[in-house]
Amino acid sequence: MPALQSQNYTPQTEAHEGLVTSHEEILDHYEPSFIHYESMNENLAKSVLSVPLQTIDLSLQQNHIAQNDLALNSNVRALPKNSYQAVFATLHQDAKSIDASYRSCASILLLSMITALPVESLLITGYIGHPSIFKIGTQRSYIQHRLGITKRDGRFDESKHENQFDVIKIPLPQWLVDDLLEQDLPSINDINAYIKQLRAQIGLPYLSVSRIETALPIVLSRYTADSNAHIADLICRTPAPLAPAMYYSGHRSEEIFAHYKSSLEVLNNGCNFDSSYITPWHKYSTGSVFALTPEYAYSVIRDIYDLTNTSLDADTHFNRVSIFTWFVFCLLTGVRPNNGIGYMSDIDLISGWLLIDDKPIRQVQSQRLVPLCPTLQRYLNDYKNYLINYQLSHLLKHDISADIDAIRLGDEVALLRLLSDSFDALTIIKRGDAYQMTKSIIDENPYWTRHFVRSQLEKLGVELVLINAVIGHEKARQEVLGRFSSSSKSQIKSVSYAFERIAVMLGLDKISINRGASCCQSL
Repeated sequence: MPALQSQNYTPQTEAHEGLVTSHEEILDHYEPSFIHYESMNENLAKSVLSVPLQTIDLSLQQNHIAQNDLALNSNVRALPKNSYQAVFATLHQDAKSIDASYRSCASILLLSMITALPVESLLITGYIGHPSIFKIGTQRSYIQHRLGITKRDGRFDESKHENQFDVIKIPLPQWLVDDLLEQDLPSINDINAYIKQLRAQIGLPYLSVSRIETALPIVLSRYTADSNAHIADLICRTPAPLAPAMYYSGHRSEEIFAHYKSSLEVLNNGCNFDSSYITPWHKYSTGSVFALTPEYAYSVIRDIYDLTNTSLDADTHFNRVSIFTWFVFCLLTGVRPNNGIGYMSDIDLISGWLLIDDKPIRQVQSQRLVPLCPTLQRYLNDYKNYLINYQLSHLLKHDISADIDAIRLGDEVALLRLLSDSFDALTIIKRGDAYQMTKSIIDENPYWTRHFVRSQLEKLGVELVLINAVIGHEKARQEVLGRFSSSSKSQIKSVSYAFERIAVMLGLDKISINRGASCCQSL
């Protein structure tokens, strides 16, 4: 084995008085470990030749391809669809067989295949039927797991919140559960012996326990119509650091059931497995507790807008205009609402692009492109003009004038600013500032803007790969503009249409910043 060098980076999140960093926000800032492995030809290294040129990178490019959402069967852990179907049919037949020799082994593997539960866990005495995982009834049984989202403060209000719960339920065939509870559990040696027999019977020399355990997420993400990797993450309990998008989703329980049933029908392929037990007996919305309804988000933005109009002096008006524009910026880009977002050097108001690196991790850049919709371009241009007009009205504030000159020239400075406590300098907007100034309107972490955008992009039908690209939820080596991706910048640019739909949804297309406002004038 080659020597491995790994480096882990911890998230740098912000803390403000009265504003607690949420669990999903911390996970959203995590990056996977960076692993680099290489070997060097010692004989060549000792020669006069350039040492770096002799370094042989042992990374498998094929593995990079496999980890992209390109539906390629080059992943060594994946099997073709017909192979999964053959394994499923054999396991189902043996689990239903009256021959008890391998019946328990087939039942365990079948349960693992349709739930993605690890075989090693299923072999533990008392695991099957444990109340923290299994809900066993006389007529209906299922497993359930919580997404682990930070709990909502207060009760669910359907006028404000999109999602009622954060629970995913997966129905189980009652006959299979009953049989396993009555049978003696096999040993791992029994399982391995049975798989060895399956290899010869089906003609799959590479069949293994891990390939059976990972069958469900692969079938959901690759072979099930209208499903995708995000749905597979939800159903198969993908660890949160590897699938942060789970924290931002919003789905109906019947939708999750429909995807799951379709995946089993793909595996069944017209055989005699009865999936009629999968029925959405309890219909509810599940996902992020911070995903607000469009109607409530509209009222929040309208209240922040109205607050700006009640400013009693020019300085208060300046700060409120800045906070209002800051929320507009977050809601029409989906960026993480961190400190100093939106540097002028990264904003192209002519072509409509934002280059964002809103994951402040040491020594690592995770930049991505976000398209600017026409409404946001108008707001940012109007805000620049507002700053220039404020500068002309306060020429004796030299520090402020210098900062506005840097913004006007497109230097590497943040566009959105607040006045300092002494009103003689400009400071970047911190998330805590936005929270404190709007707490009387919405007592929520401003991270709600990101949850809102992600859930609305899904509802607007934007492709999953493009949502992940603009939101920054791409998994390791799945970057949409990465080395093996077939996506283009024009496809990312097309998401600006969805952002414009969100602008219309929130009524932002009908209001604007008054370019001449330098005192207590309305927007």
